[in-house]
Amino acid sequence: MEGNPAVVGGGRFVEEDYLEMYADVRAAVKAGHFTSGRQHFELLGAAEGRLGVAPYPEGAGKFFGEVPVAVESLGELHPHKFPYAGPYPWLDRDDWAARLAERLAKGEISAADAALCEQWALHGYVILKGLLDPATLDACWRDYDAGIRNGSIRLDPENAAPGDPHPTRFQDPHLKVPGFCEVMRHPEILRLVKLFMDREPAPFQTIASHKGTQQGAHSDTFHMTTYPLGYLSAAWVAFEDIDPDSGPLAYYPGSHRLPYVFGKDVGIPEGEFSRTGWKLYHELYEPYIMRLLEKHGMKPVHFIAGKGDALLWHANLVHGGAPRRNLQLTRKALVCHYYVHGAVAYHDSSGGLAREHSGTCLLRSP
Repeated sequence: MEGNPAVVGGGRFVEEDYLEMYADVRAAVKAGHFTSGRQHFELLGAAEGRLGVAPYPEGAGKFFGEVPVAVESLGELHPHKFPYAGPYPWLDRDDWAARLAERLAKGEISAADAALCEQWALHGYVILKGLLDPATLDACWRDYDAGIRNGSIRLDPENAAPGDPHPTRFQDPHLKVPGFCEVMRHPEILRLVKLFMDREPAPFQTIASHKGTQQGAHSDTFHMTTYPLGYLSAAWVAFEDIDPDSGPLAYYPGSHRLPYVFGKDVGIPEGEFSRTGWKLYHELYEPYIMRLLEKHGMKPVHFIAGKGDALLWHANLVHGGAPRRNLQLTRKALVCHYYVHGAVAYHDSSGGLAREHSGTCLLRSP
């Protein structure tokens, strides 16, 4: 390698990322064979073609994947066009229990957080009881209702059946209502996303709903995809006590450990979304997911939340909306999605990159 072997592509070597990328190097340093990841890189890693730094300029959203990708050359973006390479979130790896025990023993993590990490690794979600103050939620929803009344927020009717009085969902209400920004950026949610991902959270999207969605079971990674895989999480926050007949959130514990399923896996051709929208998603993807759940004997659990409770879930946890047995009941909630800084964020569903800065609050004036 020409020039300084501690530099790749003109960028500085990143010790932390190098050790995170390569488990064998991490083990060799721990065993005392090398004093640091940098020493390994200078003696061996550079000649082996290992990645020493992110391929993008520092400060431009550091990319941490093991294999750099020229995204602009891929056309439509779909997982099969990316290398099947990590590093993967630490709690998704085969050695997660050993890593967790090591962090706990070193005092890097509390016993309470270790329990949350174990719950996340084994079941794919955590429940945070009473996370948000009811008064804060009430004030936020009042502002949301005010926006609907004054026309700055337009909700279309969506009658699931005759007699359904409630409107459709609204995407990215945090761009209209400051209170939703506070929910999306709640310090405890961001702290846990960082804990589980071991990366800085990048809030991406919110969706507000007056009623249950009755949405088919799915994994968010089909809709919001990352390279490396797994760097997405979501939080569902109840803005009222949830009635079992209102169509509560349904989720499948442990389903995050099932294989990731994407459009190509179920026979959706590239470019189909731009031609026909969600037609083949409903015809091919949703039945495939149900067959997968049935094959593995997985049953749904309904999130009968109290006001202010939140459920934080893994990128690949299968979830959906339970049937609305009483159409008159509301189910006021906000769902928030989080990427992490440095991941390639895109949509397998449409093949396009995720919108930049969409997690920034109040980009558009009310």
